[in-house]
This record gives sequence, C-alpha cells and structure tokens, in this order.
Amino acid sequence: MKFVCAALPVCSLAAAASAGLIYTADLRFVQAVNSFGQNNAHTPPIAFAPFDDSVHTLTNMAEGSCSSDSTHDTALGLASMGGNGSVQAHATTTTPSALVFGGSGNSRFEIKFKPPLNSVFTVSGSFSGTAGRSTFNAEIKVGNTVLAAKTTSGAFNFSVPLTHDTEYKLLVSCAANALLMGSAAPGNLSTSASFTFNAAATDVCSGDLNNDDLVDDADFAIFAPAYNTLDCYDATMPAGCPADLNDDALVDDADFVIFAQGYDALLCPR
Repeated sequence: MKFVCAALPVCSLAAAASAGLIYTADLRFVQAVNSFGQNNAHTPPIAFAPFDDSVHTLTNMAEGSCSSDSTHDTALGLASMGGNGSVQAHATTTTPSALVFGGSGNSRFEIKFKPPLNSVFTVSGSFSGTAGRSTFNAEIKVGNTVLAAKTTSGAFNFSVPLTHDTEYKLLVSCAANALLMGSAAPGNLSTSASFTFNAAATDVCSGDLNNDDLVDDADFAIFAPAYNTLDCYDATMPAGCPADLNDDALVDDADFVIFAQGYDALLCPR
C-alpha cells in the first residue's frame, strides 16, 4: 500500500522514539595469553554481527602451571547495543623455580557509530573483578574528547547528547592478570574481571528527519518514501533507517503515530 496523505492527524499517544545508528567500525576482540608464549585472540568473523566467543590458554610444567580464559558475548541492534565479557586468570607454582608463571586476558567491546538524527545516548552497566589484579574501562568519545568514562569496579550510567552525522566511539572492556615470579615456596593465584552493559540512542525530536528543529512538510517528504519501502533492511532505505521511530526495523503505522505527534507540535522541544 502506498502512503499518500494530504494532512496529518493529531495524535495523543506518547512514545519513546529512536532512529537507527550507522555503524562505521567494529573493533571488538577477546584475548587470552600466558607467560609461555600462548596468545589466542579472536575478532568477529562478520563485522557488526553478534559476537559470542571464548578463548583459552594453558601451560602445565613440573614447577607449576598457568592459564587464562576470556569470553565475549555482545550484539548490535538498530539503535541499541549490549552484552557481557569476562576474564579468568590462574597461576600456580609447586616447587621453587626461576620460571615466571602468568596468565592474563582481555574482553573488549569497541564500536564506532554515527547517529542519523540528533539523539541522547544512554549507557548503563557494571564492572566486577579482583582488586589490584583487574582493570576496567567504559567510555564514550568523539574524536579525542572523552564525553563520559568509568575505570573502576561497580555500576556506571552515562547519558550524553549526540549530534547527527558525527562519529562517536563506545568502549567497554575488562582485563585481569595472575603472575607468580620465581619463589622459594609454592604459590597459587586466581583473578577475574567482568563487564555487562546496555546502550541505546533515543531521538531528541521524534520526526525531525532533516535536523532543522522542526517537524514539518520537509520531514514528511522524507518519511513517506520510507513508509512505502517499509523494511529497514531494504537496500533503498536511507542509512540508519531514520524514519523507524520505534526501532522495530520497520517504517509503518506505529512510526506514523509518533511522527504525527511531532508534526502537530511543529517545534522541537528545547
């Protein structure tokens, strides 16, 4: 059905709205290493696809052993992203030795993206791990400027404004290490680190598809062809599917209800 409309109705239904994000770089990886040269690192086999993977190292010797295990499970949505990662590292010495037994790992979520519309980007999550043996980093950057950051264990919650067609980076990572130097006595050390997070972009002004602080006929001229296309994954749909105002991968009647609200108000809120 083609969408042709001479006038937009007034709608009273309130709804949170979000257009899609345009993903520009996928830098995620998961890594496990140990002091005997084992280094296992994986990246997503398909950029921007769900990344669920784990890596492992293990060395056993008469004098001791060391191992590391890292996991990563994250996914990207049209206007959201989230998941979790973890690292466990172990080192054991059984007899006095000059050898160094150590294990370490890193689970890192790092994505660059552009919002097609002015948006508010909210990130919430938490870090946990072994004190003194784990490191954490959650940050939102534009260029070299850090907009928000968290580098200690515990919960975090950021909310930052995003400017349309500007590239941003979200980083969430954790690392842990266990290291035993040559010792006159047997020893054992186990460490861990983990993260979990969710992030989403919400439009500042639902329906302002050309970012001019108005929802008017110019925006309707952008919305109508997208409505006729329907599917956000159609090759002819604009990047980021900005007319998908409820983030369900379709531009349909539900989005029209949201658009009509903005059209009736005309001016974007400030």
